[in-house]
Amino acid sequence: MSSFPSNFEGKKVINKSFVDGYKIFFEDDAWLLARLLGTEDVMRIYGEGDTRDNLNLLIESFT
Repeated sequence: MSSFPSNFEGKKVINKSFVDGYKIFFEDDAWLLARLLGTEDVMRIYGEGDTRDNLNLLIESFT
């Protein structure tokens, strides 16, 4: 599997996890989780950020 860049949308990526999907952790405590559903052809993206605008930017850039 290819590695994720060390920076994403100007945020430093400090860790990633493949438990329950693909989760990316950022230096500022923000995170994103992309998860495929097993029951339908849908990918859900969850996340947390310091502001709604910053989180929306991360989600939009990830998709």
